[in-house]
Amino acid sequence: MVKAWYHDGGDGNKRLPHSSDETVTMETLQKIGVKCDHILDVVNYEMNPVYRQLVDHDGYDYNDVITIHRDKLPDYENKIAQFYTEHLHTEDEVRFVIEGSGFFDIRDCQSASDRWIRIAVNVGDLIILPGGSYHRFTTDVDDFITLVRLFRGKPVWTGYNRSNPTDEMIERQNYLQLQGVSC
Repeated sequence: MVKAWYHDGGDGNKRLPHSSDETVTMETLQKIGVKCDHILDVVNYEMNPVYRQLVDHDGYDYNDVITIHRDKLPDYENKIAQFYTEHLHTEDEVRFVIEGSGFFDIRDCQSASDRWIRIAVNVGDLIILPGGSYHRFTTDVDDFITLVRLFRGKPVWTGYNRSNPTDEMIERQNYLQLQGVSC
């Protein structure tokens, strides 16, 4: 199961845990719209009830698999930099880890300082980051992860880097309204 904590704010190696020693609960993640689950059988994950719910009832009818490692991902350095740049998507970001590990960081718009929450994901972890939320991703020090990415309909990988215009996007405003805040 995922573990989460507030990022220590350090700018050093992004692949390190950067733990502030301030744990974040699943309840806190849920309050900002993050959903997490764990699927034990990563080989037969497509038969798991949690996965089936996403596909059969929640409309995630397209998936692909991506391996993030310098020997597997074309244009690796640029992609990793892109993934780690603070951004949002118009749709939820749904990822299931089938190999390796990494970190998803999401802004805690419930906190006065808009702090980063770091979420460690490992094999079997399923994470859903809500559309309109500012987030980023990096591998950990092992520099390897394989993810199943799920989408509704035609896949959209467009990330909108944080800026004044993205703050005004309808998806961002809808997310904030659901949170009951204005970050």
